[in-house]
Parts: sequence; structure tokens; C-alpha cells
Amino acid sequence: MIKFFLSLSFLFSQLSFAQYAFEFDKLDFNGKKLRTGILRTSTPVSKGSVLYLEGLGDSFMNHIPLFQSINSQGYDVVAFNYLGQGGSEGSMNSTTIGKINRM
Repeated sequence: MIKFFLSLSFLFSQLSFAQYAFEFDKLDFNGKKLRTGILRTSTPVSKGSVLYLEGLGDSFMNHIPLFQSINSQGYDVVAFNYLGQGGSEGSMNSTTIGKINRM
């Protein structure tokens, strides 16, 4: 089971985001660049926004199918990688609950 999950995570992390209309940016947080992304719904009016908080040692890029499912129901999805994870700068060792709240 673990081997299967790791294989799926690797596969999803290799997919191109161009087909999902994800908008990427690098936002400044205490002098470090955080990779952020938003997947906007194609419906005329969004039902709301979902803020996705990843697990430690993860990347929001590993969760495309989840974002697509949420998005297909009419919600925007907003995500970011913590310090030192995914495409964000900094050290993962400096990630704390307080910093996640400020991010």
C-alpha cells in the first residue's frame, strides 16, 4: 500500500499544471519566497474558496486530483507551500504553527 501511494504521489507531482489553469506566484514572507497557487472555478460565480494546508514535508502540487474535484463543484482552491517545502524558499525546520498562521 505504501509503495502504491508513493508511486501515485510521484506521478501527480510530474503532471503539467497548464491543463488545470493553476495560477502560480511567489509571495514574500519574511524575505523568503513562498510558492502559492490558485485554481479558479470556470463557473460565472464561485461558491467560495478553499484554503488547502498541506502536511509537513509535502507539496500542494501532489494533490491535483483533490483540487480538481473541489474546483469542479464550483469552488476556488488556494494553496501554498510552507517554508522549505515544494517550491518555497527557506528551511523546513523553521516551520511553526505561528508562522503557518501568518503565511
